[in-house]
Amino acid sequence: MSTWNMPPGVNTNMIPGNRPEDLREDAFWEQVAEDFTNWCEANEHPDWPEKIDKLMQNDEWDGILYRYIGLAREVWLKQEIHEALADEAQGHMAFDEAYENRVRDWMEAHPDATMKTFYDAQTEIMSEMKRKWNDD
Repeated sequence: MSTWNMPPGVNTNMIPGNRPEDLREDAFWEQVAEDFTNWCEANEHPDWPEKIDKLMQNDEWDGILYRYIGLAREVWLKQEIHEALADEAQGHMAFDEAYENRVRDWMEAHPDATMKTFYDAQTEIMSEMKRKWNDD
């Protein structure tokens, strides 16, 4: 599709159906259809894809199935996101605990340190841990 007849500032990626998210959505549904067909063949249900195709020709069932699968995908994504956030929070807690232990150890080893020396040590410990944490 050319852009010569589009308003200024509009490109083909802004048109519904041509946007990156639309292309990902199309790819998702194509992958679902392909995986379903492969699963049916592997599990001795070769007639199921044809049955799904017949259902999809009915506008009401087409909408119901798309919505059902779409909701299942959203629920799964929410669970994955929740789990990833929980893992990240756990990682932050582990970092904080390790930092506190290092600072406490330093304080015990240097009981007569000045505040400036203490703040410098904290900064050095934090920098060192961040470098190590990012390398891992």
